Order: sequence, then C-alpha cells, then structure tokens
Amino acid sequence: MHVAEIQKAYKGKWYVTTLVRRTYRDGKHVRHETISNISGLPQDLIQSIKVRFKTGLPLVGTDEQFIIERSLPHGNVAVVLGTMKKLGLDKLLAHRPCRERQLVLAMIADRVLSPGSK
Repeated sequence: MHVAEIQKAYKGKWYVTTLVRRTYRDGKHVRHETISNISGLPQDLIQSIKVRFKTGLPLVGTDEQFIIERSLPHGNVAVVLGTMKKLGLDKLLAHRPCRERQLVLAMIADRVLSPGSK
C-alpha cells in the first residue's frame, strides 16, 4: 500500500486528493485500487501515514506504552452463530435474510452465552 496525491486543475483552481492505494498487476497492466480517501485528515497525520508505509516503523515511539483497559471476547459468539447456521436455525426462522431474523438469532445467542432468568 502507498499514499498517492492526485492533483487536478479545474477552472484555474488546483485540487489535491490524498488516497491510500494498493497496486497490483492484472496481466500486463498495473492497476490501482483505492482503499480510502484521507484528504480530510490533518496534514501532519497524512505525513505520519506516509512515513509508516515507507519505513514500516510504528507511529508511536518505542518508549510509549499502551495499556489495555478492557477486552471483550468475541470468539464464543462466532462459534454459537456458526453452529446455529450449520443447524439451519436461521432458515427455520425466516427463509430470506432480514433484520428481524438477525435480531432473533442475536437474542438466542445471548441466552446461550449468558443464561439466566429475565
């Protein structure tokens, strides 16, 4: 990935768009896929992103530390939802995907993961 700055002139005024892009080959052609438009970010943050992509160094110094205050597990939810899908519970509730079906599946998963009285 890299940061690309596209400059365009329109009616005598120059516009600069800053994009995060991925470059890949498609046969003999080189293609660019835009990952995100970061034009709205402050210039110093764009510079930091450019340095990060060029050097591979982290944005924070090595003397700075991150403290994890809270961590929520999500693997158990994925297992329960995957099991419900394998059993065909989602198709039993509604043939087509809809918001109500997702909500009912979420409520069932919640009761399985944290059982208790209402």
